[in-house]
Amino acid sequence: MRVLLPRSAIPSADMWCNNLTTNAAPCAPATFHLENVLNCQLNEEQLHLQKSVREFAQREIAPNVMKWDEASEFPFSTIKELAKLGLLGMIFPLEYGGAGMGYVEYVTAIDELSRVDGSVGIIVRGPYVAGFESHFHCGQ
Repeated sequence: MRVLLPRSAIPSADMWCNNLTTNAAPCAPATFHLENVLNCQLNEEQLHLQKSVREFAQREIAPNVMKWDEASEFPFSTIKELAKLGLLGMIFPLEYGGAGMGYVEYVTAIDELSRVDGSVGIIVRGPYVAGFESHFHCGQ
């Protein structure tokens, strides 16, 4: 699949082109080949993670979603189970208590959890949104 975007659709195209060289010719329209930009083929380990998280979500989360929602209940026991599975702190190294996984695994797990209950997906995302990841990487 090819997606052709005119220069006007890319706000920073002029900036990028003008910064390349001082005597640059006008830029051609940007052409993206999605098959080169995004490869969504999961490897064997990632597929295993996807299957495991999907099964967990169907078994442990799906039967309780409406109950939690109607009672405005936080699913503490389920979150503890997710932690035991290594799904909290996924991208942090093992020596710091994380699972030592990458971003593909992280997004795959959140995707599978969110298919059943978006709230649980957001809970797993929480430490990253709260800034723990940037503190870890930047030391700030």
